[in-house]
Amino acid sequence: MQLPYTYRVTQYDPRDWDAAGRYSGDAAWTSDQGPVEAAHVEAVAWFLDELGVTHLEVRDPMSEGLDPDETPLPADHPLARLFGPRLEGYHDGALVDVAGAQVLVRVMLRRAGAWCRLEAAGAFVHVWYESVYLGAGTPCPRSLTRALAAGLDCEEVAQSPNDPAPTDVSPWEDRRAVDPAFWAEVDALLEAYGAVMVEEWGPWPRWHRLTAEQPRAALRPRAHVFVWPDLPDGVGAVLASPPAPERVESLVWVAADGRARQRWVEGDSPPDLRTLLAGATRAAWRGRTNDPPLLEAWLPDADGVIRTRLDS
Repeated sequence: MQLPYTYRVTQYDPRDWDAAGRYSGDAAWTSDQGPVEAAHVEAVAWFLDELGVTHLEVRDPMSEGLDPDETPLPADHPLARLFGPRLEGYHDGALVDVAGAQVLVRVMLRRAGAWCRLEAAGAFVHVWYESVYLGAGTPCPRSLTRALAAGLDCEEVAQSPNDPAPTDVSPWEDRRAVDPAFWAEVDALLEAYGAVMVEEWGPWPRWHRLTAEQPRAALRPRAHVFVWPDLPDGVGAVLASPPAPERVESLVWVAADGRARQRWVEGDSPPDLRTLLAGATRAAWRGRTNDPPLLEAWLPDADGVIRTRLDS
């Protein structure tokens, strides 16, 4: 999201960066979870107030190390207070107020489970390591002065390192929507094959096994959806071929309760696969084939427009 003005708010002295982009100062590479972090978070409110922005849209959200479908967050977790223990409200297009934006900025500064871009008309908020980049449609001299007075380095820069690439935003008309015609094709696949797997890209991966008896999946807003052939019956082939050392592969299986699950497995330190797959009825390593999906589509908003970016 390109805007006329972009400000970098940071604890790092710009004189401590060399021409190759290497930092040589003494500031820590992690949040102090104290006054420096608080100053960054307050600066977000100063800029948004000067711009007259009261709400921002969550864009391109990701979870980092969280699977709330498997393990709900504690009630006192900041993300749970904002979006619910299963992060029900955390999806592309969700709206947050300024206080909610500050919660997300603090979580991102701490690398505490989530990352996203925050956008509004004439404003954006990005986090890059321990720096905050604030986009503005108009200059923000008052906020710039306040940030400097708070001991932060704040200056106008050419762009945010988190600006989405132009190729990530394609005309929605060029992409297929999850609509009645899509589900009709899924029904035809189910009639032909009996079952298919639906891969749902969102803040964290989800898989669904659809059958003729259960031909629909509850998808999150703006989900990017792939339909694949059913998983092979049994788990013996998976157990016999773990990832090679130095490889990380995606394991998908259908658990004893009928739910489809996914986990990244490192070849250097694999889990006990027999324990992980105990009771599983089907399993496969994803990515060991170059076959294209049977179908690919995006869930549109209520007005029929697809707003999910291609990198989501």
